[in-house]
Amino acid sequence: MTHIFNKEVEIWYRLDHPRIVKLYGFHRESLTTVMEIMECSLKKFLKDPPVAVSDKMKLNWAIQIAEGVEYLHGLDPPV
Repeated sequence: MTHIFNKEVEIWYRLDHPRIVKLYGFHRESLTTVMEIMECSLKKFLKDPPVAVSDKMKLNWAIQIAEGVEYLHGLDPPV
């Protein structure tokens, strides 16, 4: 498990894009990461939105997600 955790932390530290949640730190012994806070996951928000979500907003989110995926796949090696 520690090997997988170390590899994930190594990869995460390379990431630098506004569409990717940031990793600020980690603790190997407890396999804990400290990441940028997100108040709500997109999945939860879309399942039970607290406000009306327009098609334009959904399209904008889809574009932002595609930008993040494009960044990850453009890395060498791709993530």
